[in-house]
Amino acid sequence: MPAIQRRNVMPKREIKIERVYEHIKMLIKNGAYLPGEHVDIDALKDQLGVSIQPVRTALYMLAREGFIEAFPNEGFRSARITEPDLEDLYTVHVYHVDLSIKLIASSGLVIAQAPALLPTTGGAADIDLVAATEHLFSSIALASGNTSLKHYVANEIDRLHAVRKLKGQLLPDWSSEYDEMASAWLRADYQDFRRLLNEYRQVRKNIASRLVRLLHQRT
Repeated sequence: MPAIQRRNVMPKREIKIERVYEHIKMLIKNGAYLPGEHVDIDALKDQLGVSIQPVRTALYMLAREGFIEAFPNEGFRSARITEPDLEDLYTVHVYHVDLSIKLIASSGLVIAQAPALLPTTGGAADIDLVAATEHLFSSIALASGNTSLKHYVANEIDRLHAVRKLKGQLLPDWSSEYDEMASAWLRADYQDFRRLLNEYRQVRKNIASRLVRLLHQRT
């Protein structure tokens, strides 16, 4: 009698929670909630056609990841963000990307992604700079071979997504900045990339207060 093969199938309850989790995170990433805005559980429940429990579970998951704030007897709010908060988030994000580059460089291997895997660096003005920047940093964390760094960078990319969508209003040279960073990565010029990464952080520190004001405006 042939052995029965067991498939690693996620239980339906977990699939439901994952679906709710991804939906709420996408709402936050796309700026559906202003920083500190109350999250209406009943509205989400009705919108998704689920019970309250998977919504609450998903919100607690997002709270652990920094997207949501949970208040006893008060419910949930989207994470508040101040100028120091944003500066700290960028500092940590740059630190993790920089550490990824250090690990890649110390390995002695050239692990830069093939040009076909990144948007063409000559026509950055014609591409989605938000997606391109996120893909670049994600590729670097992945190439580091460090699971923790990959997780940290992915979380930071998601938390900064709404901010990146607004930066075009304040950074007219963003395409040139991305172009230089992508080029350095594709050349495996890690020293130059680290220099550009420090400039990247400083530029965002300089406009942090204006970015926070834009985040608090309903678009």
